[in-house]
Amino acid sequence: MRICSGFDITSIKQADAPGNANSQPFGLTGEEACQICWYAGLSSRLSSFGIYEYNPELDFRGQTSGVIATMIWYFIEGFYLRQDDKDVNSVNFTKYIVSLQEEPHKLVFYKNEKSEKWWLEVPYPSGKSKFARNSIVPCCYADYQDANNGEIPNRWLLTHAKLI
Repeated sequence: MRICSGFDITSIKQADAPGNANSQPFGLTGEEACQICWYAGLSSRLSSFGIYEYNPELDFRGQTSGVIATMIWYFIEGFYLRQDDKDVNSVNFTKYIVSLQEEPHKLVFYKNEKSEKWWLEVPYPSGKSKFARNSIVPCCYADYQDANNGEIPNRWLLTHAKLI
């Protein structure tokens, strides 16, 4: 599934981006907007990204265009740092299966050997949908350690609750 995303300049406070007819005194800083764009660029599921509601006629000193240019730069940097972490069947992943005494009787973890990020597989409840797939959610090494100690990680419980 691909995701399209847009960034509305109205969300940035007027002091940082005055080139918008609806700007407000409160909102994101230009720096925070750049951070969001960097994370958006990192997303391997994002297929398009746009920046909206810029009005050059209100941008007297080019301040908003500078913020937008920097946002685009951060998005591109994030894009080039992308790592395809969702394909757990690739050779970059090691699969770990933890057996538990109680339901669920096994938890499946994946570790990306390149990025060292951890993922947890949460099975879709049976009978809910014939087209449903298991969810792969980000987790951490501590979740894996908890499972090895017989505890079901909170991430698994929360994701499972959302699926049912």
